[in-house]
Parts: sequence; C-alpha cells; structure tokens
Amino acid sequence: MRDSELEPEHRAFRETVRDFVSKEILPHHERWERDGMVDRDVWLAAGEAGLLGFNAPQEYGGIGVQDYRFHALLSEEIVRAGATGITFGLHNSVVGPYLTRLTTPEQKMRWLPASAPDSWSPRSR
Repeated sequence: MRDSELEPEHRAFRETVRDFVSKEILPHHERWERDGMVDRDVWLAAGEAGLLGFNAPQEYGGIGVQDYRFHALLSEEIVRAGATGITFGLHNSVVGPYLTRLTTPEQKMRWLPASAPDSWSPRSR
C-alpha cells in the first residue's frame, strides 16, 4: 500500500505487525512449513497483540475499526515476510464479519470477545 494512503495510525499498525512477524512468526516459520501446521501459540500471541478481530464492535471486545487499510497492511506484512499458512486475514475478513453480522446477540457474546481482544488501538498509538 502506498505510504501516501496512510495515516499515522496505519504506519504505527504496520510497525506493530512487522515487529510481530519478526518476533513471533519468522523464527518458527520453517518448522511450521515442515510440520504442515502453524502453532496455536502464534494465534494467541496475535490476539494479545491486537491483530485479530480489531473490526469487531467495542461491546464485544474489538475496537470497531472498519478501515480496510488495516486489513491490507496486515496481509502485506505477512506476504512481505514470505510467511505462508498464516491466515489472520481469513479470521479478520471472513469469520469476524460473519460472526458480527449473522449471529444473535447471545452468539456474539459467546464468540466475539474470545476472537477480538481489545489490546491494540490505532487511536492509542
């Protein structure tokens, strides 16, 4: 994504993602490729870093960000690193919207908070 299309919060998010990829994905990627499976721990770490479910409504643990640029930056940084098998985009762009739009309030309360930890906010950076 062109830098001219980004606001300061997008640049901060990109740096967050780059740091995450460097520390949490790249050291393990070769083993994951060999084993044919990505460790659950990286998903937990991504949740703690706020890289999952950030578009979920605040009342369900997300931060309600609907800006496509965050999704694009997350995908770009994973691809830039050559990290295959990391499907955070599927989680954020497919599963999350289904849970947000097509579930009952009770189902939202059951599933969204666990998939949308409120630990990263572009407004707080």
